[in-house]
Amino acid sequence: MTHILIVDDDPVICLILERMLRMRDYQVVSASDGENALKRLAEKAFDLIITDLSMPNMDGLTMLQHLRSNAQFTNLPVIVLTAASQTRYQQQATQLGVFAFLTKPFNSVHLKQIVKHALQKTPPGAREYAI
Repeated sequence: MTHILIVDDDPVICLILERMLRMRDYQVVSASDGENALKRLAEKAFDLIITDLSMPNMDGLTMLQHLRSNAQFTNLPVIVLTAASQTRYQQQATQLGVFAFLTKPFNSVHLKQIVKHALQKTPPGAREYAI
């Protein structure tokens, strides 16, 4: 079974993503910020993370820095799904090895395709899907 962690402080976005992914038979868990996400990761193994960048307590970029500094998570695929579309955020996320960088609002069909490719780990790199 595939396990996906959604990290977003917006409960509506979490609910939409959870429903969309559960319809594809993925097990989904949500965290409200990067701090809670790291706690979830310590408790359970995940196959993919979908994260926002702008969140309280610990933002998405800080969470990614923590992830990438831990050898256990260096290859864990991460999709950034955020309203923060500035180039500098995309560059920072890409440097931290995200699989894709998407902006809200998102196209659910496109996101499902990206999730599928991220789980298969093909093709590599965020630039392939940056929009």
